[in-house]
Amino acid sequence: MVSKSGNLNVNIKGSLEEKVNEIAASDLPIITKEVSNEELEKECQFLPPNLPRTKNLRIIKIGDYPPMPDGGVHVKSTKEIGKIWVANITSEAGKATIRYGVARV
Repeated sequence: MVSKSGNLNVNIKGSLEEKVNEIAASDLPIITKEVSNEELEKECQFLPPNLPRTKNLRIIKIGDYPPMPDGGVHVKSTKEIGKIWVANITSEAGKATIRYGVARV
């Protein structure tokens, strides 16, 4: 498991929004699968500390990006997402928060 910490430049809002929309428009496949905790730890670069350890969990893989734990509902391709907008970015005490929304087109 890899844990990331540090500060994030909060002035990247415009470039971040542009990059995520570029990636979303690129029509990457989205794959989900159920895995054991051992597989989850082996495959994912980051694991939230509060994940249940007593059952299999689902991971999501988007294109060639690293897989991550997941529990939501998904589209089959990034092209189905729509336009993403970044509301704000905060970075305090080594913890960054990015708030965003999605507008279906």
